[in-house]
Amino acid sequence: MVVDQEILAVLRNIPDHELPISIVDLGLVEDIAIEGDGMHDIHVMLLQTFIGCPALDMIAKDVETKVADLSMVSSCKVSWIFDPPWSVDRISDSGRLQLQEHGV
Repeated sequence: MVVDQEILAVLRNIPDHELPISIVDLGLVEDIAIEGDGMHDIHVMLLQTFIGCPALDMIAKDVETKVADLSMVSSCKVSWIFDPPWSVDRISDSGRLQLQEHGV
């Protein structure tokens, strides 16, 4: 679906605020729900790397703002979920290379 691809492209450009990697490559994006015809309401479900992470509000605001800026989106909300739990196994191969390049 075109909408999925455009949303995912936006999410790939949103960095984690503590690591030099996107939230997609870090494995935070668990699900994207799209509702509506024409203009869409988007619900992005993200996983926390750890409870109390200080970057959660900043990441959520970035996602809501940047996804809502897409021409076919009327609203975007973010939910932080805990199941499944995030683990380093969720980091993409590309993300692992980026982290290695930065000495992480």
